[in-house]
Amino acid sequence: MAKSCLKDYVVIRELGRGNWGTVFEVKSAEGQIRVLKMLILNAFIPSRNCDLWRPNPNKCKTTSTEYYLNEVQMTNIMGDNGIGPRYYGSWTCKADQISPPRQVELAFILSEKFGPSFEDWVNDHKDLWKDPGVNALVRGMIEDKVKQVEKLGFHLYDLHEGNILFDVNEHFIPIDIRMIDFESARVVPESHDPLLEKMYKRIAVTAIYGKPDD
Repeated sequence: MAKSCLKDYVVIRELGRGNWGTVFEVKSAEGQIRVLKMLILNAFIPSRNCDLWRPNPNKCKTTSTEYYLNEVQMTNIMGDNGIGPRYYGSWTCKADQISPPRQVELAFILSEKFGPSFEDWVNDHKDLWKDPGVNALVRGMIEDKVKQVEKLGFHLYDLHEGNILFDVNEHFIPIDIRMIDFESARVVPESHDPLLEKMYKRIAVTAIYGKPDD
């Protein structure tokens, strides 16, 4: 990645990789810690992810550019409503790819640093998620955020343990949560969607038992 594409940010570490991009923890020249998501534009969507576009399977023919544009819009909306981390901006940049050699257009989304993820928190603090009071607190916070999203008129089609982030107190008990990765968020469908029901059930089961339901 060309340093010029990062503006005045320096990469501290890689936080994760997904189908559409790589996420980094970065620091600005003023010392501010942020999260920067990078993806390559005009990449075709793998067919295995077509279910993310329900109830419009024709969207399987689209590219990562449409995902990016949707994520920018949704990250801004969700950040403004306290559902996701605050949105700080986005930009694109041309860069030379080494293998195979070609010029690519990269896209970036800058947002607030928030963590740890629900998945990491469960793994690191098994004693807490086994506590009935903390368990009920966590499930209630997730349910409240989901209701907020639906009240805005959207559904999250990529809701899983890695896409839920916690803010914790000195005892590692969650006091607030944020949701991330909104590229597949869509307007609430008119008809019942069994995929959403399965996702929400998976989150609820994880909160209770510590691992997702197959």
